[in-house]
Amino acid sequence: ADIIEIGKTLAAEFGDRYVNEPEEARYKFFREYGLKLEMEKLQRDLRNFRVEFDVWYSETSLYGNGKVLEALADLKERGETYEEEGATWFRSTTYGDDKDRVLIKSDGSYTY
Repeated sequence: ADIIEIGKTLAAEFGDRYVNEPEEARYKFFREYGLKLEMEKLQRDLRNFRVEFDVWYSETSLYGNGKVLEALADLKERGETYEEEGATWFRSTTYGDDKDRVLIKSDGSYTY
């Protein structure tokens, strides 16, 4: 449903302005535009519940600036991770969790 609303908003605001743009440029713009709309909606909803944050940033920015790799290296250095079944696991049971948690799946993608 949200994607349809984003599409309608895009069409109303920009018409066919991006039709002749290279595919990658279109996708990049649509992604950023959709994210902006969704973040505005999320912030509005949270304000309605009187929940406010001083700083907002995207998960993607953490990968782009190397913070995720830095944190993973720190955890590995401290012995907080291990490799099993082709995945990287966090020893969360050390901190009272009921089971250890996957950080990097066997296909190389990160968990959320």
